[in-house]
Amino acid sequence: MPQRLTAQQSLTITGDCVRQVTSSSRPLNPTEALVMYGVNSAHQASAVRHNVVANGSNGVPRFNFSLHPGFLATLSGSTTIGQLATTIRQNSIPNLVVAASFSAPVMTGAETLAAASVKFAEASALFSQAMSGGVVGTKRAAKKAAKKAGRAARKSGKAR
Repeated sequence: MPQRLTAQQSLTITGDCVRQVTSSSRPLNPTEALVMYGVNSAHQASAVRHNVVANGSNGVPRFNFSLHPGFLATLSGSTTIGQLATTIRQNSIPNLVVAASFSAPVMTGAETLAAASVKFAEASALFSQAMSGGVVGTKRAAKKAAKKAGRAARKSGKAR
């Protein structure tokens, strides 16, 4: 897969997205502003931006690319066809790159087994500590109870 849109692809995207919004049939001239093609308002500029970013038939998705809308934040009627096409070309990235950057890493079988064995070892160690601590705690409690009972018995013996 190509790492960048071609100049022709970006110019085609520009022309198709602008024409979808304005219905202009004017031949594309990279030096002319979008206002010459009918982009006369912020609403129309926003519609062009949306088409470039999200329209699967006319925008960058039709070439299996993605573009963050922030790169087109300053799009207006004074933007030229060439400027828009250049922005699209320079900032669009192949969808495989986008998918790879958002997907969770996949572990191999050996990595999964190693991670599971580490977790098992940690759990076993915690279980051993809990069991040994519980027995010691029980022995201590039993000793304390015996001493207390012994003291109580001695007191009751003295009281008689």
